[in-house]
Formats: sequence, C-alpha cells, structure tokens
Amino acid sequence: DVLARFVDRSYSADIDNDPPRTIEPRDGAAQNTGPVGIWIPAARVDGPSAAASTPRFVIGTGVRGVWRTTDSMPTELLELLDSTAETARVTSASMPTENAYPLLDDLPAGLSSDERASLSAVHESYLAADGIAGYYQKRSDRSSIGAALIAGSMGFAFLWFAKIDDNLFWLYAYLALFALGYVAYRLARDRHWLRRHLAFRATAETLRVEFFARLLGIADQLDARDIMDQTGVSSFRGFGWAREANRTGTPLVLDRPSEIATRSELVCSAWVDDQARYFGRRTHLLHRRHARLELVQRLLYVLSLVAVVVVIVFGDELKKQYAPGHVSAKTIVIFLMGLLPLWLTLWELHQDRMATKELHWQYRNQAELFDHASLALRDPGTEIDLAEVYLKLAERSLFETYLWTIHRYHREFAPPSGG
Repeated sequence: DVLARFVDRSYSADIDNDPPRTIEPRDGAAQNTGPVGIWIPAARVDGPSAAASTPRFVIGTGVRGVWRTTDSMPTELLELLDSTAETARVTSASMPTENAYPLLDDLPAGLSSDERASLSAVHESYLAADGIAGYYQKRSDRSSIGAALIAGSMGFAFLWFAKIDDNLFWLYAYLALFALGYVAYRLARDRHWLRRHLAFRATAETLRVEFFARLLGIADQLDARDIMDQTGVSSFRGFGWAREANRTGTPLVLDRPSEIATRSELVCSAWVDDQARYFGRRTHLLHRRHARLELVQRLLYVLSLVAVVVVIVFGDELKKQYAPGHVSAKTIVIFLMGLLPLWLTLWELHQDRMATKELHWQYRNQAELFDHASLALRDPGTEIDLAEVYLKLAERSLFETYLWTIHRYHREFAPPSGG
C-alpha cells in the first residue's frame, strides 16, 4: 500500500481490485525515470526468519502496477538529493526573507487538533516559500534590469565614440561596461536567482491552493504533482525538490468532503475573491504599461521618419550648423537616429526575456477564472457541486501558474539549437 501510494499514486481503495503487481527485471533500471521508493524486504515478527536481503530501489514506470528495480541508487535520485540539499543549505544560511501576506488572519473555529496542526504547517510553509520567492525575485529582476541598462550604456558609448567624439575614453568605458555586464551575468547565473525564484514561487502558489483545499476537505482529490508532470515543470533543473516537497506534504488520511458547505463562504472570500481582485489589479497595471510602451514606439517611429526627411532635405544646411564642441547638427541628428531605436530594441528584448506578454495573459486568465468561480459560488439560483467548482478552479489556477513558469524558464535557459 505504501509503495503504491507513492510510486503509482494509488490509494488503498484502488488497490483491492487491481491485478497482482509485477516487477520487471532490473536491467536498465538506473536509466528509467519516475517516482522512486526504497523496498527493504523483511520477515514478519511471528514468521520464520528470512535470509538477509539487500534493499532495492523501486522506480515507477508511469504504468500502474509495473515497476522497475535496481540495487544501486538511481542517478536521477542522486541529482534530486543534491538539488534538495543545496537548496536547503542556501535557504537556511541565507538572507532574511521578504514579508509574506498570510492567507487567513485566523483559522476557523471547530477544527480538530489534527486539522489545525495540518493547516498551520501548510500555512507556515507557504509564508516561508512566498517570502523566499520574493527575495530571489527582487534580485533576479534587478539583475535583468541591470543587464538592460548596461547594454544601453554600451550602445550609447559606442555611438558617441563613432559619431560625436573619437576620444579613446569612450572605448575604455565600453570595455568597462562589457566587463561589468559579464560579471553581473555570471553572478546571477552562479547564484541561481531566477531558477530559485521560479521554483519557490511555484511552490508557494501550490501551497496556497493546498491550504484552501485542505480547509475545504478536498485535498485528497487534488494532485498537484500530476499537474506538474503534465506541464513538464517538474523536469526542469532545480525543480525536483519542489515536486517532492508537495509529495511528502500530502496527508495520508483522507479529508472529509462534508466540510465544504460550512467553509465555502470563508474560502470564497479569503481565496477566490482575494485572488480575483489581485489578478484584476495586475492585469490593469500591465495593460497600462503596455499602452505607454506602444505610445513611445509610435512616437519613435514618427521621430525617425521626420529625422530621415530632415537629413535628406536639409542635410547641407545641418552640416553648417554647429553645436558646442564643434559637432554639426547633422551628426547629432544621425546619432539620435541610431541611439533611440537601439534603446527601444533593448527594452523590447528585456520585456521578451521577462515573458511580460505571457505574464499579462496569465494574469488575465487567472482573473477570469476566479471571477467566474466567485459568480458561480455566490449565485443563489443555481445548484452547483461545490467540490467540482473548487477542484476545477484549483487545477486551472495551478496550470496557469506552471505555464508562465515554463515561459519564463525557457526565456532564460533556452536549449541549444540543433543542426
């Protein structure tokens, strides 16, 4: 039962009608990926003593009831343990976490001691994950913005040297900025700020959903690990520990679905409505930023066109007009014609790297999900299955979170091109 629960994700109720489980030969088992359990054969206390047997590693194949075994620890498990240990070491010895907002001010009355302890443990884990995600997010965002600013400064120095002043100082400045950018890039890569931000953010959002699912009594019907596997998030480097954290935190005792009716109003207010307002604000904010960027783009297009016409028509006259430093007006116009589009392009590349458009879509989809769920839960004229509404909302919300994580991860860690 224990192996089936964690290797095949089956519950005791499913095992009774299953056919006998088969264990395939151990050849090639170390190269097989999947959930791993340790099987230690042992004799019963009241039975005959058995010969000593070495432990085996049982690896799920994705087909229920079909397992592989190996006497040596699978390579994937070794990598997972190394990743988990490194994450724990850095996190425990690290920096103060950012402030995190509690999911509930107080737990509802009438909870048993076991329920209260379970919910408190999930809530404390959420606060820690959310705070650490915020810490790494600030550093990751600062490094990305810093890289864009350094690239823009390098472009300015080069164009100034090429068009305005051929003093070698500008080339030295260009080289210094290049070195600074490389150091900043290596620092961000070596400290894994972005990867840890994404992993902890995905963990925090999973724990948010897990908390309210437990409060409603439907946590046993929600399989966040399966959603992680389907989206492919769990296969990213540095994300394996997040998947295992969810697995080890899953309760072995089934929840009680009867609690949904009595706690639905509390959860709808503290989770559904709160998230709907949050994603609505974020969607509106990103829309305004995008509108301002489009305005700047249109303005630059017009200015570039005007500058070209001015250079063509009044080029000779501009050559005769000099600014301080004996630089002709034509040279200044050409310098600006190269600099402003360059800066705009760098900004667009930065936005693409940050997956801003995908984030906008994710916020909008999330806002619609929670708005629709709030209307359905509060509509007195319809009979609805509360568990079904909350489960669909939880699954879709996690899917949208993992989907943006995929986009952001791929922007930063693009695989090498084939060919």
